[in-house]
Amino acid sequence: MSASSSQKFIARNRAPRVQIEYDVEVYGSEKKVELPFVMGVLADLSGKHPVEPLPAVSDRR
Repeated sequence: MSASSSQKFIARNRAPRVQIEYDVEVYGSEKKVELPFVMGVLADLSGKHPVEPLPAVSDRR
């Protein structure tokens, strides 16, 4: 399945909850432009606690 067809499938079956769009005038005609909204979440969800405490964030590499 190509990327464009999978995006169309998601748009039909699970519409995004956040839609950011604005109107732009290009050469005298108005056009709607939709901004992509992508959110990433990074978390340790393994449930395991480290044996040693982690160093301060400023000391990590």
